[in-house]
Amino acid sequence: MPNFRRAALHFLLDTIEILVIGTCLAAFSWLVIAEAVEVTGDSMLPTLQNRERLIVEKVSIKLDKVGRGDIIVFKSPQDDKLLIKRVIALPNEYLEIISQDVYVDGKMLPEPYVSNHENMSSMKVQLKDGEYFVMGDNRGVSNDSRRFGPIKQSSIFGHAVLIISPVQEFRIIN
Repeated sequence: MPNFRRAALHFLLDTIEILVIGTCLAAFSWLVIAEAVEVTGDSMLPTLQNRERLIVEKVSIKLDKVGRGDIIVFKSPQDDKLLIKRVIALPNEYLEIISQDVYVDGKMLPEPYVSNHENMSSMKVQLKDGEYFVMGDNRGVSNDSRRFGPIKQSSIFGHAVLIISPVQEFRIIN
């Protein structure tokens, strides 16, 4: 019987070790690498649907890898809630909205992802270093930089990269 007890003890200790390491890796991943976020509202239709769950990758943000057209998650400057929007203009760029068209540094921005151009009043914005102009794809209902101004690099939480729920909508976000 002593061999059986010794084997059972080793098995138990190995199992505990695996669980502890797995939990630490999961916590590290959750805190540093990626996190799940739920879409709330219709501001990103048709690209993202209300109540879809996304994986948000957080590493590239720390490396200053934010590009035009990226879908990002950031803290709202109005109330610190997380918002999901598309990056339209980058630091030090000049943005102008004329009617339903968006121009960045004098060039019209092609926006095949936009579903609704309502509420597109004209405006001009010169972005400073570390500032981004973000807008929802469903412009008629989106609370975005047109209302609260440019967002700062430090408020960006991560890139939306993958839809994980509902399962039938599973896909990579481009």
